[in-house]
Order: sequence, then C-alpha cells, then structure tokens
Amino acid sequence: MEELKYQKSPSQECEEKRNFRVHKAVDEFKSGNSTEDAIPTTVYKDNDIELVFKKPGKDNGKVKKGRLIKDMTPIIYADNNPIAEGTFKEIWKHVYNLQQVLDDESRIILYRLIYKMAYMIDFELDDKKDNYIPNKVFKDDVKKIQSILDNKKYNFNFKAFLGFLDILGWNEDYRYKNDDNRNQGRINCLLTMISVPIELKKLYKRLLELKENELFDFDNLIDMCYSFSISGGIYVLSKTELIEELRLTD
Repeated sequence: MEELKYQKSPSQECEEKRNFRVHKAVDEFKSGNSTEDAIPTTVYKDNDIELVFKKPGKDNGKVKKGRLIKDMTPIIYADNNPIAEGTFKEIWKHVYNLQQVLDDESRIILYRLIYKMAYMIDFELDDKKDNYIPNKVFKDDVKKIQSILDNKKYNFNFKAFLGFLDILGWNEDYRYKNDDNRNQGRINCLLTMISVPIELKKLYKRLLELKENELFDFDNLIDMCYSFSISGGIYVLSKTELIEELRLTD
C-alpha cells in the first residue's frame, strides 16, 4: 500500500486547488434568481457520469452565525439518470455498508480515497475540462473497489458516489471556506464522512465483545454527539485514530 501522510493542515497546493474552484463557482457559474429557476453548470462529464451544480441552492441567502451563506445544489447523473441528492445520513449509510462488504485492505483504500479527496491529493488540473480531476493513481483505486463490489454482486456505482462527494466538498468550500479556519468547508465535511462510519464500526465491535455484566464505555459516542452539537454537524477522528484506521504516516 502506498505511503500516505497525515495532513495536519491543508498544504499550499491544496489551498490553491480549493481557491481555484471557489473562484470558478463565483465568477463563472451562472445563477438564477431562485431555486425554481436555478441554472445548471456541468463541471465534469465522461462516458459514465456527469457532475452538475444548480445555482442558487436552497440555502443561498440565508444567514448562519451572522454570515451570509452562498449555496449551490450538487447533482450527479449516472448513465444519464439523475441520482437523488445525498444527505449526510445517506452518505454515512453508504460508507458504513461499504465497510461491511469490503475486506480490511479494500476498506482502508475506501477511507484513503475520501481522505485524499478532502485534501485534493492526486487531483490534477485538466486544461480541457478547466477543472482539477483525479489522476490515474486515484482512478485505479476506484476501479479496484468497483471490481470487488461487482464480484460480490453489490450493486453500487462507486465512481458516481465519489464524484458526488467531490462536488459536495466543492460546494462546502463555496459556502464556508475562509482563511481563519482552513479546515472549514471541504476538509471537515469529507473527514466527517469517514469518521462517523468508522466510529460506528468500532462501537459495534465493542458491543459484540462486551462480556456479561460488563458496563459499556460510551465515551467515544458521547464525544461524537457533543461534537455534532457544537459544530453544526462536524465530527473528525483524532490524529491518532486517523493514522491507525487509514494507516497514515506521521
């Protein structure tokens, strides 16, 4: 398995990629006056999937913690059919279910792919598409996971799922990114997408190992609930846990 380093904070290269996309959304994506007449913009298209933003999104113009929110609606089309908008709940379910289908090594690849997306690692600028897209190393791992799912007859378009996570992160940066907290936006959002299912997997394992009359330790679950209550839906595993679960190097 390739070396992948723990990211204490986004690199300058990561920030440049994120800023490129935010400016693109601000300067180039046309917007309607409301969600009823939202204007679609395709940001990626190949033979299998199409990634689209509709602008404005439903939260556009709302005020949160004294800050005006900008918002778009990310949509993905697979085989020319629109896939329903993915809520955090649905995404966590997908990742949790994938955890159960995949073996240990493949499960780590799943986590690492989403981790890489959070920091835009293995994303390169495609001049023709005028966008940062996954490189061959990233795509090969996606194909590896899809092949395993197909062999297990698990009907799931993994490439489309990751594509949606990518543009969800793009929209989170458009909504929230600021220089005071560089993890806000894409990074915290996508790390939450792996942190919650990993925590639930660990919780389930501890429950199975629980001995008769033994008290269960709910500390991690309480920490997760508390994090959600004060952060607006963000929960990120600690550095130690991320390094252990994703086999990262420090």
